[in-house]
Amino acid sequence: MKMKIAIGLSVFAVVLLTVLYSCTEDKWNEKTRKEFIEKCMEEGITEDSCNCILEKIEKKEFTPSSLYSEDEEVKKAYEDAMASCLGL
Repeated sequence: MKMKIAIGLSVFAVVLLTVLYSCTEDKWNEKTRKEFIEKCMEEGITEDSCNCILEKIEKKEFTPSSLYSEDEEVKKAYEDAMASCLGL
């Protein structure tokens, strides 16, 4: 179980960093949401799960650049979103 979460988080981190690196604005908008979903799906995650993860991130009011944060609260929120949405 923990191995699945670790692998999932690694894939998710790469996806998120790729999306955010290409973002010029530090807010979620149609473009950043679309890029997030596309990159997430390229990693083999279903569209529904990608939307779920994004929804949970946005509800926490994290900006796209927050993915670069070393803050433990931010990391935990992303881990929880992935685990919840991917059923891990």
